[in-house]
Amino acid sequence: FGGLPSGAAGAVLVSPPMARLGTVAPLSFHISEPCELLVLRPRAPPGGPGREGAGLLPGWLAEGFIPAHGWGIQLQRDSSGDGAVPLDVFRSKMPVSGDVRLGKDVVP
Repeated sequence: FGGLPSGAAGAVLVSPPMARLGTVAPLSFHISEPCELLVLRPRAPPGGPGREGAGLLPGWLAEGFIPAHGWGIQLQRDSSGDGAVPLDVFRSKMPVSGDVRLGKDVVP
């Protein structure tokens, strides 16, 4: 990632192991205290599958999260910044705690 916005200061960041990046398998983890959960997802090109607002999101994401605008986060593909991928940020509709399972990142 590039720098994180100030709104992420002090947040606990959960990142899947590098071996999982690019997979569509669900991700499970435990949260000990209620907190707002943010999910980052590569932004699909306009008109492409998975485009925010087009209703083409995985069901678990569309049902439990809402778009969190104004974050401006990009994933850098290399240290030169070439090929940066903008990310959409989604915020949980309510605080989350306990065992959490994020579903597959596929659109039915």
